[in-house]
Amino acid sequence: MRYKSSVIYFVYHNILWASEPMQSIVEAHLIGHKAGQQSGDIVYTFSNLLLAITDDYFSGSSFEVVQMNILDLLSKLQSQGVSLFYKMSILFLSQLMVLKEGLHMSAVTHVDNLPTEGEILYDASSGPSITVYGKIHHLTRAFLFRQLDDSSLHVDISGAVAESHHQLSSHYLMGYFFEGLASFQLARQTSSSESANWIERGHSVLATIRFWSEHSRWNWENKVLLLEAESMFTNGEFDRAGPLYVNAIRSAREHKFIHEEAIASELAGMFYFERGFHHESSSCLLHSVDCYKKWGAHAVARRVESFIECSFGRDINQLVSSADASFGNLFVSSQGSRKKRQSGS
Repeated sequence: MRYKSSVIYFVYHNILWASEPMQSIVEAHLIGHKAGQQSGDIVYTFSNLLLAITDDYFSGSSFEVVQMNILDLLSKLQSQGVSLFYKMSILFLSQLMVLKEGLHMSAVTHVDNLPTEGEILYDASSGPSITVYGKIHHLTRAFLFRQLDDSSLHVDISGAVAESHHQLSSHYLMGYFFEGLASFQLARQTSSSESANWIERGHSVLATIRFWSEHSRWNWENKVLLLEAESMFTNGEFDRAGPLYVNAIRSAREHKFIHEEAIASELAGMFYFERGFHHESSSCLLHSVDCYKKWGAHAVARRVESFIECSFGRDINQLVSSADASFGNLFVSSQGSRKKRQSGS
């Protein structure tokens, strides 16, 4: 019992993240948190609680739940005079508020007597792990708010992780995932010479996440499928891209990653829009809005809603009824294509 909390922390954070479903990792760290309370191990009590909250965020848990738990953690840290974990907690709280309400929330003080996100990131004493998480959050919001042309954007998450000399974790690998998505997006926005470099980076990320999906299809299959779809779209292999987008949405849904179902649905919608299939596009985009709202990222949902209204020239409510049936038909046609490929093989 004396060491249970620390053992759970190290085993799940450093080893079992590679094979266990993210949702199970959350449950394990909550057990580690309780064990630390029972043994009086303050450090690993809070270490496990912070990891449970962090994994909950990365697994797509509702913002309401994650925010409530972060505020509760910060309250406990303040009451016990523990300052070791508050910087990371504030970064995640700030990220939630940005995705909920907009980019301006990154400069707001969310808890009295505690620093803002900017003050933490510019504090030289924050350490390399804080810097890497800051870059991951920055890239995530830049991608979700479609501000990838920002000259200060930190796309090279894999390089930042290598430079920090930290062991790879599921959290850092999520940063790689957004690095891959951003790379393929930038490849389609830049000149041919720059595009080749972005495609190379996107394929490098895809190879890394494909490797880890061999250890846990539950956590990484949908991400591999989405990166493959983006790669095919970027390379002009449109017939192969469409089914991959649909399978990425399906995998995210089956494995309970609502935020990644939202991202895959939006990217599928943009793919169909640029191909001129506006009915399929609106269906996927409306589904992404619904998923973003369920996740809690209302500011991101508003951005997608604005695109729908500008692109289709109709009120969103008028599109919803026909969109649901069309979205379901995409899955039916994709399932049929997949069965044909399997029987052929």
